[in-house]
Amino acid sequence: MNRFLSKFAILIFLFTSLIISKVSAQKINAFDPKENIVITDFRFNGYTKYWHDIFNDNIRYGNLFRLTLPDADYTIAQSKLDIADDMNIPGLSLQEGFITNLLKSEYFILDQPSLSELSKSTLNNDVLVLADPTSETGKKLLSTLPKEDSWKQKLKSHQYNARNYEEVKVFWLESGEKKIYVISAENKGSRDKVLKVINSTKNLLSRYDLHRGWFGAETLLKSVTCTAGHPLEVIGRGMNEGNTWFTFSGYMDFLARQELVDWLAKVNLPVIAEVGYGNIFGCNDYDGLQVQNMFTDESWINFAHQKNGYAFRKVYEPKLDNLHYDGYIATEGNKEQIDNDNVPFITTTGALDGDAVPCMVLFVNKGEQISHDLIWESIMKRREVAVLDNGKMMGPELYRNALQLLLLDRVYLEEYFGDRINIEAVTEGYQLNITLTNTYQHASSGNLRIVLPSELKLEENLSLKVDLPANSSRTISFKIKPTAAAMGKTNPIAVHYTWETSKKSTLAMIDLPPAISVHQLLYGHTPKVKFPVTVHNFTDQESFPVNIEVSDRSNPGKIVYKSSETFSTGTGTFRDFSFDLDVPAGNFMIKVSALGMETISQLGVGADKGAP
Repeated sequence: MNRFLSKFAILIFLFTSLIISKVSAQKINAFDPKENIVITDFRFNGYTKYWHDIFNDNIRYGNLFRLTLPDADYTIAQSKLDIADDMNIPGLSLQEGFITNLLKSEYFILDQPSLSELSKSTLNNDVLVLADPTSETGKKLLSTLPKEDSWKQKLKSHQYNARNYEEVKVFWLESGEKKIYVISAENKGSRDKVLKVINSTKNLLSRYDLHRGWFGAETLLKSVTCTAGHPLEVIGRGMNEGNTWFTFSGYMDFLARQELVDWLAKVNLPVIAEVGYGNIFGCNDYDGLQVQNMFTDESWINFAHQKNGYAFRKVYEPKLDNLHYDGYIATEGNKEQIDNDNVPFITTTGALDGDAVPCMVLFVNKGEQISHDLIWESIMKRREVAVLDNGKMMGPELYRNALQLLLLDRVYLEEYFGDRINIEAVTEGYQLNITLTNTYQHASSGNLRIVLPSELKLEENLSLKVDLPANSSRTISFKIKPTAAAMGKTNPIAVHYTWETSKKSTLAMIDLPPAISVHQLLYGHTPKVKFPVTVHNFTDQESFPVNIEVSDRSNPGKIVYKSSETFSTGTGTFRDFSFDLDVPAGNFMIKVSALGMETISQLGVGADKGAP
């Protein structure tokens, strides 16, 4: 028997060793979806219900998972052709950075100069040349460009086959220290049209500042349901894109009006955050607005006008034609009316989880600080442009064409809104993490500055120098120290970064619970009542006493129960505890104190008698 067991044990050992060796030899690959996706292109250039061009990537994973995304390179290139169409200059191709450089130059305009005239003029001056590509000068200037347009071959866009398509090339050359800016087109009308838009844009930029904003952002902060993003997070994300103003219009967002004002004032942010609801905006206040009682269209209009605000309507809704609205609520499908009708309009941004793509750009009087009055002056005087997905724009031609020209240039808007430096600021516990990303092809150096409300303190300096290599990111962390006044509220944190050519700001927040949390009203029965207490430790103390005192509600000086317990919990963490209250039947007030703070609540105690 023992001999049999010995042989059996040897077999088990050999079998186990074989399994272990096979398991050890097996290599388990880490999950890496990028290695296993299948991408196929979808391309369409043509007419369905309208002329359009689609460049999508169809992505499959495991066959049944399917996702479609726009091909970014092709879609951006196509948007430039669409913008040129909308500017009524089909075929316009503008070298990026052309407008940026031209606006910095002192130049003379030469219309169809000879080569000798051009040569003489560039000795001492920058020049802007209008040239026919078939002329001697035009051929000479165009000879510096690549002979083949690679994007024309790749895109195969419908515009290239249009009857009125004409190549209008706008570019610049350098002659020593001087620059030659060129507008090249066979048709004189096309050359003049480009020059007209350039001059118009230059004039507008001398008179107005561009103020980007999100109109009709949504948060649902005051609703029983929610969506992605607290208002301060929405403002922070929008500021990172260059926004200086916001209007919130989620369900009941108007109830947060004063909170928005107070939050921004605490960190001295020169940003405007307004509210609205449904189709009414710009009111002095929304006191008395009962949305469930607004049964008629007239009631909304009357409320808005009584509060010095504005009421807007859908573009096409015939039943509203006889009512006095102040403007339109527009979508992409309303572009023709918005571009051509002399009516103010707004376009809503929506919630962050809806991508928050639409924005509005206002042309505001040069040098004036953005304000409620300036926002509405710009909207009501139609100095406004709505920007939708893929750079589509709608609004008055004068302002729309100027903004489209700057988008074709790209560089001007990037510098104006500080787009090449990205700032993200978030809090994790009591730590503020700021990530700066430099997307320039060159190194950048700047100054980072943090502004805190009085309720928060910082262990480190509030300002420091930050160097960012080309195409790099850097995360800097700071330890926040809340004071007692910061507990039980949302605390904003402003972050500013200034570098060589621009500046940008964003907003973070630290949302703190009350230091002491108890039931505001609790009912129990004798002889023992369990009274739960939660303490959030915002101090550097590792342990601290928590005191509880129960007094007669009708006679506050009469203490019926006292107790004290020592809590141990780290900074930024909380501890739950239940006190067993030995109190008689009656009505009482309970005071709980800890960490230099106290809270008072009510307790009702019934006698331990009766039956279910």
